Amino acid sequence: MIEWPITPQVLLTVAGIALFGSLATQWLKQYIREALLVNLICLMLCLAASVAAYFALAQGRWDWVGIYTALLTGFVGASLATFGYEVIKNLVRFVGPSE
Repeated sequence: MIEWPITPQVLLTVAGIALFGSLATQWLKQYIREALLVNLICLMLCLAASVAAYFALAQGRWDWVGIYTALLTGFVGASLATFGYEVIKNLVRFVGPSE
């Protein structure tokens, strides 16, 4: 079952932020014709949404590791939304241990 990114907990997952980024990209494509600009705005929105979700969950007890993790989650989610799952899966094959 798909969990829609409507809570901060779901937005702090790669799948949740990727879904958010995919939806934001589709909306942006309707209004902005430059693909590069759409992708950069998607990246900024995913980073901002993941950090905002982290701050909402931290409730004043934030730390730098949490912010770093939220930024990486936003980056990976925006990458999935922009480049697609197959490209990321193929790239990870080259990074991981060889079989």
